[in-house]
Amino acid sequence: MSKVTIYDVAREANCSTATVSLALNNSTRIKKETREHIIKVVKQLGYSPNYMARSLSSKTTNTLGLIVPNVENPIFSMMISGIEDYANSKGYNLILGITNAIAEKESFYLDMLQRKQVDGLILFPSFLGSLAEKLEYLNQLHTPIILCGSSGSQINNISYVKCDNRFGSYVAVSHLVDIGCHNIGCIFPAIDEHQFESRMIGYQDALYYHNIPFRKELIKVCSPDNDSIFNATLTLLKEQRPDGIFCLYDYGAVSVMRAVFCTGLRIPEDIAIIGYDNIKISGFLPISLSSIDTHSQEVGQKAAEILMQRINNPNEPFHQIVLKPDLVIRESTKR
Repeated sequence: MSKVTIYDVAREANCSTATVSLALNNSTRIKKETREHIIKVVKQLGYSPNYMARSLSSKTTNTLGLIVPNVENPIFSMMISGIEDYANSKGYNLILGITNAIAEKESFYLDMLQRKQVDGLILFPSFLGSLAEKLEYLNQLHTPIILCGSSGSQINNISYVKCDNRFGSYVAVSHLVDIGCHNIGCIFPAIDEHQFESRMIGYQDALYYHNIPFRKELIKVCSPDNDSIFNATLTLLKEQRPDGIFCLYDYGAVSVMRAVFCTGLRIPEDIAIIGYDNIKISGFLPISLSSIDTHSQEVGQKAAEILMQRINNPNEPFHQIVLKPDLVIRESTKR
């Protein structure tokens, strides 16, 4: 029995081969009913697309490479959701690489995905400084790439989409001051200091604006695992007894809140707490968490959109987009 071809599917579905291709790539350019009809015919005939042959003839794979530090933190899941929605609507699929915030794995996935000949790369960098040379090399190869959630301040010719973290942390700390906090601690769970540098500057900006002296002992930097965050918070509470705490991100703020409860202190009466990123769970905690909304899904979608533009037009100029964060006030800072 001869192998079923795309022409057989088109003839049976009474449409063109181009329409069959669009249906198989989940394109929004055809009606939902048309796509469902074609998929039904594909299953009836047992047609299996030859993606290897397609990529050789078109020199594209309709695949994007996506590199993230982890998927435990919901902020990355939200960004990935935005990327996937937009990519799928344009007929693209994703290959996901998870680095676990290890510099060697970040570099490995960049090399591996390039060898896989993905049409473009989206990177959530944890170690941007050490990747500068590699990213410059990818630029020379005309590999479409965009940084998501981080700026390319060390690399001139690169696109990125992010939220203004310096302004966001300024808004968070200013909110704590507005509700009466003057001894404001910070819990910064991170692997590399570049991951919290802009938010640290925003914290200092807010203190300076409100005439509050900066005290280094109020800053606790720790590993990003839950136990380290919990213990760092206990140390801060024991040594400095802050009346407010700003946490680097919401996912870590959950451990901060647990540590506060374990010491018998109340939120927000004794200590007000604000996080960062506004992940969905923040509004459903026993004491809902105030946070800074960084519009993560929009960041992901915009990054995918810009990458597509560069894939379709290699001469497309670089885009460097910074979104404005918003303050979301909930119970953890309502006094």
